[in-house]
Amino acid sequence: MTDQTPEEAAFTGTIVVIMPARNEGEWPRKTVENFRAAKAPGTDLVFAVVDEANEDDSVACLRGEPDVVYLSSLKEPTGQGIARSRAVVATRHLEPRAYLSIDAHMGMATPEGVERLVLTAEETGGVVQSWNGVLTTGVIQARRGATWKMLKRNGYIKPDTENDYRIEPGPLLDVDVLAGACYAFTPATFDRLGGFGESFGYYGFFERDLAVNCRFLGIPQLCDGRVISLHHYRVARPYAMGGVWRVRGMVQCWRSKFRPEVWDRVWRPYVDAVQKKHADPIIDYLLHAPWIDTLQRAYEPEKVVTDEEVLEWMGVPA
Repeated sequence: MTDQTPEEAAFTGTIVVIMPARNEGEWPRKTVENFRAAKAPGTDLVFAVVDEANEDDSVACLRGEPDVVYLSSLKEPTGQGIARSRAVVATRHLEPRAYLSIDAHMGMATPEGVERLVLTAEETGGVVQSWNGVLTTGVIQARRGATWKMLKRNGYIKPDTENDYRIEPGPLLDVDVLAGACYAFTPATFDRLGGFGESFGYYGFFERDLAVNCRFLGIPQLCDGRVISLHHYRVARPYAMGGVWRVRGMVQCWRSKFRPEVWDRVWRPYVDAVQKKHADPIIDYLLHAPWIDTLQRAYEPEKVVTDEEVLEWMGVPA
């Protein structure tokens, strides 16, 4: 599963590694050092490290290193989707061949695996992730991302996901929802996507929005079985893993993509249920913001599949 070819070893050019971090302790430095050690000799890795309102020196300690572009945050975190888009925009002048989006607590287990992901992204025009494993044990989970899991209750559908362990022959496998935060994409693919979705400060919605965006636009999401990355799965998280900010992201992202009548019929009931409990003023604003209607009208002609086909792919009950 990890056999490489001379193509990876002969790789030349710049790859920007995007790495947001928030209170990660020693892990950002470990991650940077690991990826440095795994690259091909001709690869110029540039680490776009995004400070997501860190309260420790886990990111500041990387400032000034020649292969690190340090992006300071505001006083509050901007969120995973925004942080990763910021890093792309801030490094476009480097004219990279591709970007690799990672977490700040992981390692590349496959020598020249970054190059393999980039080559596949260039060949397919897709967003390409690796297999996932556990950094502390080295156990390979053979997890190729996530698949949709729709929760239907009390008259509404809540979109959710679960790990996808399906194994099939061949190096490239289709992915429903990227997971594991080790995936490559070219500048041209990023431009087609229009960036990553909003996530409003914390653990966000952007990968689910990315999945829907790719599906509407016909951009492949793939897992390259020739590459394995390992994650440190933290028990103690630096922020909560759920909250109204995820629903804020859902409203802004999916209101701008699904047709208005589909949004109102399929997704709006869940948001109304959240609002009944939380009465969040940002959600209320996003539900009615006219500029989102403008974005949706501009997005509609770009679709290569229908809303109904996307809903069927997501497993939304008819």
